[in-house]
Amino acid sequence: MKRYTIFAITFSAFILFSSTIFAQFEFQERDTLTIVSHPALRHSPPQMRTSPQTYNSDNGFEGLLAARFQFVLDSMLFTHNLMGASAAIILPEKGTWLGAGGFSNPVTNDSMRTDMLLEIDSNTKSFVAAIILQMAEEGSLSLEDPISQWLPTFANVDSTMTIRQILQHTGGVSDYFNDNPATLLAILNNPTQFWTPEFTLTYVLPPNFPPGAAWRYSNTGYTLAGMIIREISGADSFTVPLHQRLLEPFNLQHTFVDIEEPLVGELAHNWNDLTGDGILDDLTLIPRTA
Repeated sequence: MKRYTIFAITFSAFILFSSTIFAQFEFQERDTLTIVSHPALRHSPPQMRTSPQTYNSDNGFEGLLAARFQFVLDSMLFTHNLMGASAAIILPEKGTWLGAGGFSNPVTNDSMRTDMLLEIDSNTKSFVAAIILQMAEEGSLSLEDPISQWLPTFANVDSTMTIRQILQHTGGVSDYFNDNPATLLAILNNPTQFWTPEFTLTYVLPPNFPPGAAWRYSNTGYTLAGMIIREISGADSFTVPLHQRLLEPFNLQHTFVDIEEPLVGELAHNWNDLTGDGILDDLTLIPRTA
């Protein structure tokens, strides 16, 4: 699905969306996956998987305050059974604190570091919305435009939804991933299938409600928004306007759309309990095609 999964190191001011599955950001969202679990994790208790490993913050930051920040981070890892995390805090007149804890990959005993790239999943939606708002300010589109003004019709997608409604999750369009179990099965059955936004939309079920009648989170809406950006910009992919409008102007040198460009840096493993059985699965081993 075209899921654009955007990666960014913690130090970057913004961290982008996930794959499409675009999905969570076309353009990709992290929802594209093939489930892979490590036996070593299956037979290890949660507290062993998430044992905090403290790292120093950057030079010059107040020592006592840095230690308190690190303690909070390590405590959250343990309390919420997280595999690993990195964080950054910028304080005026004090500097920047960087911290990491836990593991990137406990199987190989690789600890989390503050310079690792991280999948940002649906945080990518903020980038999509920002570009749409830029285009609205420029007069390239109106938030009140029905999506039919910019896109062809798709089955089960109400073309009368406005751009504002898809950004606010009030368009009623069904979520192709969360509302349709067939999507995950399709990914697992054919993990090398490349999911374009258009192909992803074939998994959209009938609308949940008429446009504007209620609120319901929908990755599909942001897939459509990404397609509108691509249409107006005239680019072949979402990555082009993303770089032109946000990444380059704001000097986000460590933020990438992994399905469309090479990553520069080491990607931290992405762990998630996909099946709800308490076992964390390594999503990093899944082909980047959805």
